[in-house]
Amino acid sequence: MNRTERLIDLVLEFQTHGVCSAESLAEKFNMNVRTIYRDIEVLRDAGISVVGMPGTGYKLPADFVPIPADILTNVNLEPPAWLQAINQRR
Repeated sequence: MNRTERLIDLVLEFQTHGVCSAESLAEKFNMNVRTIYRDIEVLRDAGISVVGMPGTGYKLPADFVPIPADILTNVNLEPPAWLQAINQRR
């Protein structure tokens, strides 16, 4: 799984399960926790508000607009391009 796919899957994981700990995400994606923290920062830098909840985990805000299917299928886009595409549809 490349980084773009992992970032998409990370957002989908938040959409599906709500609050997720960095540890559970690292285990699910077979990555170390530090990589998950970096990925969350990439999402935040792109304007996706990943909310940190001390002692609990991370989640998307209640008003987050789900990722459109046409963007999800275009995993050839580099992270900044698909993240910008998501933000433009909000």
